[in-house]
Amino acid sequence: MQNISNEKLIDFTTMFASCDTVNEARDLYRKLSKEHHPDLGGDTDNMKLVNTAYESYTSRRCTTEERDTEAVVMAKIVEVLLMNLPEDCLVELVGSWIWVSGNTKEHREELKASGMRWSGTRKRWYWHDGKVGKRRTSNGSFEDVKLRHGARSFATSRGSVAA
Repeated sequence: MQNISNEKLIDFTTMFASCDTVNEARDLYRKLSKEHHPDLGGDTDNMKLVNTAYESYTSRRCTTEERDTEAVVMAKIVEVLLMNLPEDCLVELVGSWIWVSGNTKEHREELKASGMRWSGTRKRWYWHDGKVGKRRTSNGSFEDVKLRHGARSFATSRGSVAA
Protein backbone atom coordinates (compact mmCIF):
# COMPACT_ATOMS: atom_id res chain seq x y z
CA MET A 1 0.00 0.00 0.00
CA GLN A 2 1.11 3.50 -0.69
CA ASN A 3 1.41 6.24 1.89
CA ILE A 4 -1.81 7.86 0.71
CA SER A 5 -3.68 4.60 1.37
CA ASN A 6 -2.38 4.54 4.94
CA GLU A 7 -3.64 8.09 5.42
CA LYS A 8 -7.06 7.12 4.03
CA LEU A 9 -7.17 4.07 6.31
CA ILE A 10 -6.52 6.35 9.27
CA ASP A 11 -9.30 8.68 8.04
CA PHE A 12 -11.77 5.78 7.69
CA THR A 13 -10.74 4.36 11.08
CA THR A 14 -11.26 7.78 12.68
CA MET A 15 -14.70 8.01 11.10
CA PHE A 16 -15.72 4.66 12.62
CA ALA A 17 -14.19 5.56 15.98
CA SER A 18 -16.66 8.45 16.22
CA CYS A 19 -19.58 5.99 16.14
CA ASP A 20 -21.23 5.35 19.50
CA THR A 21 -23.00 2.13 18.54
CA VAL A 22 -22.57 -0.78 16.17
CA ASN A 23 -25.75 0.38 14.38
CA GLU A 24 -24.20 3.80 13.72
CA ALA A 25 -21.08 2.09 12.38
CA ARG A 26 -23.22 -0.12 10.14
CA ASP A 27 -25.00 2.95 8.75
CA LEU A 28 -21.65 4.67 8.13
CA TYR A 29 -20.34 1.53 6.45
CA ARG A 30 -23.34 1.46 4.11
CA LYS A 31 -22.85 5.14 3.25
CA LEU A 32 -19.13 4.70 2.60
CA SER A 33 -19.79 1.55 0.59
CA LYS A 34 -22.11 3.46 -1.71
CA GLU A 35 -19.38 6.05 -2.24
CA HIS A 36 -16.41 3.71 -2.66
CA HIS A 37 -17.71 0.38 -4.01
CA PRO A 38 -16.13 -0.34 -7.43
CA ASP A 39 -19.48 -1.45 -8.90
CA LEU A 40 -20.87 1.99 -8.07
CA GLY A 41 -17.97 3.94 -9.58
CA GLY A 42 -15.67 3.89 -6.55
CA ASP A 43 -12.11 2.72 -6.12
CA THR A 44 -11.27 -0.90 -5.17
CA ASP A 45 -8.41 0.14 -2.87
CA ASN A 46 -10.62 2.60 -0.99
CA MET A 47 -13.32 -0.04 -0.59
CA LYS A 48 -10.75 -2.43 0.88
CA LEU A 49 -9.74 0.29 3.35
CA VAL A 50 -13.39 0.91 4.31
CA ASN A 51 -13.83 -2.85 4.89
CA THR A 52 -10.65 -3.02 7.00
CA ALA A 53 -11.68 -0.05 9.16
CA TYR A 54 -15.23 -1.39 9.64
CA GLU A 55 -14.06 -4.91 10.53
CA SER A 56 -11.55 -3.50 13.01
CA TYR A 57 -14.22 -1.35 14.67
CA THR A 58 -16.87 -4.08 14.88
CA SER A 59 -14.50 -6.74 16.20
CA ARG A 60 -13.47 -4.47 19.09
CA ARG A 61 -16.95 -3.06 19.72
CA CYS A 62 -18.86 -6.34 19.56
CA THR A 63 -16.50 -7.92 22.06
CA THR A 64 -17.11 -5.03 24.48
CA GLU A 65 -20.89 -5.17 24.00
CA GLU A 66 -20.88 -8.95 24.52
CA ARG A 67 -19.01 -8.48 27.83
CA ASP A 68 -21.48 -5.79 28.89
CA THR A 69 -24.45 -8.04 28.05
CA GLU A 70 -22.89 -10.94 29.93
CA ALA A 71 -22.42 -8.74 33.02
CA VAL A 72 -26.07 -7.62 32.93
CA VAL A 73 -27.30 -11.20 32.54
CA MET A 74 -25.15 -12.49 35.39
CA ALA A 75 -26.34 -9.65 37.66
CA LYS A 76 -29.95 -10.64 36.90
CA ILE A 77 -29.20 -14.29 37.71
CA VAL A 78 -27.77 -13.26 41.07
CA GLU A 79 -30.86 -11.10 41.70
CA VAL A 80 -33.18 -14.03 40.96
CA LEU A 81 -31.14 -16.46 43.04
CA LEU A 82 -31.26 -14.08 46.00
CA MET A 83 -35.08 -14.21 45.97
CA ASN A 84 -34.89 -17.23 48.25
CA LEU A 85 -36.86 -19.45 45.86
CA PRO A 86 -37.91 -22.93 47.01
CA GLU A 87 -35.52 -25.85 46.50
CA ASP A 88 -37.59 -27.28 43.66
CA CYS A 89 -37.08 -24.17 41.51
CA LEU A 90 -34.54 -24.18 38.73
CA VAL A 91 -32.85 -21.09 37.27
CA GLU A 92 -31.41 -21.67 33.79
CA LEU A 93 -29.36 -19.49 31.49
CA VAL A 94 -30.26 -20.42 27.90
CA GLY A 95 -28.30 -18.32 25.44
CA SER A 96 -28.71 -14.86 26.97
CA TRP A 97 -32.19 -15.58 28.35
CA ILE A 98 -32.89 -16.50 31.97
CA TRP A 99 -35.65 -19.02 32.66
CA VAL A 100 -37.10 -19.92 36.07
CA SER A 101 -39.24 -23.01 36.53
CA GLY A 102 -40.66 -25.04 39.37
CA ASN A 103 -42.80 -24.00 42.32
CA THR A 104 -42.68 -20.24 41.71
CA LYS A 105 -46.28 -19.31 42.49
CA GLU A 106 -45.59 -17.81 45.93
CA HIS A 107 -42.83 -15.65 44.37
CA ARG A 108 -44.94 -14.49 41.43
CA GLU A 109 -45.07 -10.81 42.39
CA GLU A 110 -41.38 -10.70 43.21
CA LEU A 111 -40.49 -12.27 39.86
CA LYS A 112 -42.75 -9.78 38.05
CA ALA A 113 -41.22 -6.86 39.95
CA SER A 114 -37.75 -7.98 38.89
CA GLY A 115 -38.74 -7.67 35.22
CA MET A 116 -39.39 -11.32 34.51
CA ARG A 117 -42.37 -12.35 32.40
CA TRP A 118 -44.49 -15.50 32.41
CA SER A 119 -44.44 -17.72 29.35
CA GLY A 120 -47.74 -19.55 29.15
CA THR A 121 -46.37 -21.74 26.38
CA ARG A 122 -43.27 -22.81 28.27
CA LYS A 123 -44.92 -22.66 31.71
CA ARG A 124 -41.96 -20.81 33.23
CA TRP A 125 -40.70 -17.29 33.88
CA TYR A 126 -38.21 -15.65 31.52
CA TRP A 127 -36.07 -12.54 31.22
CA HIS A 128 -33.77 -11.12 28.56
CA ASP A 129 -31.90 -7.85 28.31
CA GLY A 130 -34.05 -6.46 25.49
CA LYS A 131 -31.18 -6.38 22.98
CA VAL A 132 -32.59 -9.34 21.11
CA GLY A 133 -33.71 -8.54 17.58
CA LYS A 134 -36.95 -10.02 16.34
CA ARG A 135 -38.45 -12.41 18.84
CA ARG A 136 -39.60 -15.58 17.23
CA THR A 137 -41.53 -18.22 19.05
CA SER A 138 -39.87 -21.57 18.70
CA ASN A 139 -42.16 -24.49 17.98
CA GLY A 140 -39.56 -26.86 19.40
CA SER A 141 -39.50 -28.13 22.94
CA PHE A 142 -37.67 -26.24 25.66
CA GLU A 143 -35.01 -28.98 25.54
CA ASP A 144 -34.52 -28.25 21.80
CA VAL A 145 -34.05 -24.55 22.59
CA LYS A 146 -31.49 -25.43 25.27
CA LEU A 147 -29.58 -27.64 22.84
CA ARG A 148 -29.61 -24.97 20.15
CA HIS A 149 -28.45 -22.07 22.35
CA GLY A 150 -26.57 -23.80 25.15
CA ALA A 151 -27.74 -23.90 28.75
CA ARG A 152 -26.39 -23.58 32.25
CA SER A 153 -28.46 -24.46 35.31
CA PHE A 154 -28.39 -22.92 38.76
CA ALA A 155 -30.03 -24.87 41.58
CA THR A 156 -31.76 -22.94 44.33
CA SER A 157 -32.28 -23.80 47.94
CA ARG A 158 -33.44 -21.58 50.72
CA GLY A 159 -30.41 -19.87 52.15
CA SER A 160 -27.85 -21.18 49.64
CA VAL A 161 -27.05 -21.07 45.96
CA ALA A 162 -25.27 -23.73 43.91
CA ALA A 163 -24.07 -23.50 40.32
